[in-house]
Amino acid sequence: MTTDVTYPLGALSAEQEEAADFGRQLFERLAAANRAADGGRFAATAGPAGAVVVARRVKGGGRIYVAADRSVLYVASHLSTVEADAAFVAGERTPVEKFGPPLTS
Repeated sequence: MTTDVTYPLGALSAEQEEAADFGRQLFERLAAANRAADGGRFAATAGPAGAVVVARRVKGGGRIYVAADRSVLYVASHLSTVEADAAFVAGERTPVEKFGPPLTS
């Protein structure tokens, strides 16, 4: 499985990079649960309220907002950034179990 997470240079702290990796793992779990080849390529940026936003770098890939406490919000690609940010800040979350079981190495 070939995946990568790219960060704008100096944009994410070590803690945020860990959150980005958690989001990437959730995309991989989702791909495995749907029998997809892999989770794809990813980009991660700082988001609202201290979140990290991990996006699949393919059309229709969606985004996962990861909070510092590792609660998450998955948003489909059709939702605007303004709408998705507002939902995250308002406390909307996606249960981690919805992404499928943890992957084993």
